[in-house]
Amino acid sequence: MTAEDVKKIIKECGYWEVVFTPRVFNSELISDRTTCKQLLEKNSVQLRGWDYPHIPKADMEYQKIYLGTDHCEAFIDWGDYKEVLRFYQSGQFIHYFALREDWMNVDKLSEIVSGCDPHKDTKPGSVLSFVGATYSLTEIYEFLRRLTSGSNIYDNGVRVVIKLHGAQGRKLVSLDASRIDLFWSYVSNIPEITLPEKELTKDEVLNSSKELALQAVRYLFETFGWENMPMQVFEKDQQNLLERRF
Repeated sequence: MTAEDVKKIIKECGYWEVVFTPRVFNSELISDRTTCKQLLEKNSVQLRGWDYPHIPKADMEYQKIYLGTDHCEAFIDWGDYKEVLRFYQSGQFIHYFALREDWMNVDKLSEIVSGCDPHKDTKPGSVLSFVGATYSLTEIYEFLRRLTSGSNIYDNGVRVVIKLHGAQGRKLVSLDASRIDLFWSYVSNIPEITLPEKELTKDEVLNSSKELALQAVRYLFETFGWENMPMQVFEKDQQNLLERRF
């Protein structure tokens, strides 16, 4: 299995695309490829039992991490976890990861679903967990904050692009056994949701990562037609995640 194989699998259903790009280009901003790998390992976020981004601890058929010409690359295809990333010496970070909602009832490792789970027959491409999306966007910006804090990569600022692919026809749901689903139906009518591109200074990344994530959450859910959303609930979800309280 290769990274390209996993990328093709990811693109079969819905997925997130995340790109960080330094505002000033320098092909050798990071001195060597091994340092790229070490920066990923040092700054990866692990708040809910799975790291963002996932950094393989050992090479296996379904997951690997290795050095390319001018970058570090990693992939995994395990159950409903499907990811591909590249981190270049220029400081550009590119990450594709599948929506777990689309694989929870498909993959062999995800077959054990409670008989009373209302989502046990959910079809790929039909739902988006609003709790999961809040967590993912928080993890993305927390990873960016740690990467910025732990290196000089984004001293001159960073451009952030986040896209949700395969959004058309998806309905917002909770997918959390302790939470009830939404009373109203909020559905995306567009195939790709591109969150507003951010040109951020180093200070903005270090001091406003939580707020930036919540801005992204608001824009995303507005696109699904959710107008009067309870932002205080998402703030609480975010804080619980960051403090590892579930």
